[in-house]
Amino acid sequence: MNVLSMLSAHPVGEVRCGVATVGTDDLATVLAKFGLSAVAEALVELDRPKAVTLLTQLIEVDLAHGAPCTSHGEARVMAEGLLSAHAGPDSRYFSNGDGTSSWMPLTSSTFDAGLLVQCRPNMYFCVWFEEND
Repeated sequence: MNVLSMLSAHPVGEVRCGVATVGTDDLATVLAKFGLSAVAEALVELDRPKAVTLLTQLIEVDLAHGAPCTSHGEARVMAEGLLSAHAGPDSRYFSNGDGTSSWMPLTSSTFDAGLLVQCRPNMYFCVWFEEND
């Protein structure tokens, strides 16, 4: 999956995307490494199917108005591709919400949501969407 394709499919707001070796599995430290608020208590753990569904939603529509950015099918392919490239069978998935209307903000933006993936011990992939109204 080409990250630039995902970014161009979601032309509103900002998208953070990166991989980091952190040297710890302390989630507050990991969040800070990606420039997010170091509030580990804001994270909920998701299983892989729920992580794919959430990432698909984040790519497909904008956070502020729910306006479509790309088709559901294209968003799903992008989400699956990103996770296939950055996650394995033992990966763990975290977000600041579970895909419902409730979430804990981790940036100063009006809206933010994303996915933090523990690829393996001490290595993380992060894709985070931010928008202002």
